[in-house]
Amino acid sequence: MKTYLLTSFLSLSCLILPQCNINKKGIETSRPNQVQETRDTEHSRAQTQQIKNHVLALTKNGRSGSSEKETNQTLNYITQVMKGKPQIKSYCDKNGNPIVKNVELLVPGVSDECIIIGAHYDTAEGTPGADDNASAVAALIELANSFVDKKPYYSLLFIAYGNEEPPFFNTSDQGSRAHFETIKNKKDQVKLMICLEMLGYYSNEPGSQSYPIEAMKAYYPDKGDFITIVGLDNTIDESRLIQNKLKPLIPTARLNSNYASALNFSDHAVFNEHGVPAVMITDTAFYRNPHYHEPTDTPDTLNYPNIQRVTEGLRQAIEELSAKPK
Repeated sequence: MKTYLLTSFLSLSCLILPQCNINKKGIETSRPNQVQETRDTEHSRAQTQQIKNHVLALTKNGRSGSSEKETNQTLNYITQVMKGKPQIKSYCDKNGNPIVKNVELLVPGVSDECIIIGAHYDTAEGTPGADDNASAVAALIELANSFVDKKPYYSLLFIAYGNEEPPFFNTSDQGSRAHFETIKNKKDQVKLMICLEMLGYYSNEPGSQSYPIEAMKAYYPDKGDFITIVGLDNTIDESRLIQNKLKPLIPTARLNSNYASALNFSDHAVFNEHGVPAVMITDTAFYRNPHYHEPTDTPDTLNYPNIQRVTEGLRQAIEELSAKPK
């Protein structure tokens, strides 16, 4: 996720709250009550440990997109732990020069229409990237493994994207943009893109959550203990479904507004730009995490039970989203 887009977000954020006042469906927060809270189970404990193992493995070495060695180490790990037949896809520029590699796992459905679930695996130069974005890659791996033996109605495509961080972001070298170029003529077959961007940092301290403008505090919590669903107006129904699956498990906040295009800080951006429905699931990154793009973005700073809760909520949401329409 990129800080250098903050200026454009600040310039547009003054429009977001008026839009939310107009469209009450576009904003919602929730906090599970104790009756609804999911009890700790053997599965959740095992998956929590597995998620932690992924994060520890992914942060052991660097994951800079500028290092072929680090990239290959990361790709090898993902393909080893992702079940089924994940493929490393290499993308080239117009001259045939390699620019980026993604890991892709297709779970074929009855329909050729698909839902894409993606998370970038690279890091900002010189950072371990535990929250950004090993936390999301760990969730991506667990989600892919939970669906690999299923037969959904809509196909599911799980992608670990390369080159999301600077200097590649918003260029043709970015993994999500290189991938989108290959499906642009079939973009109408993409029902939804779900972007996983930083899922692991939480704080119960009052004042730990910041916002680009002060007025947003009237709508959203001041404690950074929630997960956020962000999308344009064209994904209100899908965003609410995702939020409803997460609600019993973890506090949530949702923003659906066409002004949320200013929040195109990750791999969902290219989908939004081409009118493909897309949502981002995030812990809000630099609005909460003081370790963002720092050497201190380490595994010990993450809340693994919460990452597991988000993963489980997303699993339930994807299961329903990919089912045969009623």
